[in-house]
Amino acid sequence: MAGFILVGFGLAILPACSDDGGSGDDSTDAAADATGDLSAEEQEKVDAAQAWIDDQADLDDDMKDELVFTELASNPSVTNVTYGQVIDDHPVQGAKLVVHVLDDGSVQGATNALTDAEPTRPY
Repeated sequence: MAGFILVGFGLAILPACSDDGGSGDDSTDAAADATGDLSAEEQEKVDAAQAWIDDQADLDDDMKDELVFTELASNPSVTNVTYGQVIDDHPVQGAKLVVHVLDDGSVQGATNALTDAEPTRPY
């Protein structure tokens, strides 16, 4: 009887462990999911932050390409738009850029905790 329970349990868990057959680019999927549930006003804040990154941020193009929208946090006068850093499809733990967007859509500044380090490669 215990064997049947273990087999049943294993079959129930199997779908949770299987590959979804996707492209393997989970960072892009996560960014799409993160922006998919935003209101029009929230999307405007994300767009303002992205425009600032593209035009004003003192980041090289490679680092800009490594940014993925992850979070939006609104306060009474400022919205913090957070981007995580992804290198070679791997999220960099603790590396993020938080753009501070004011109610009028202007950017007050940003908090930069990004890295220019590259992952080690096996030889």
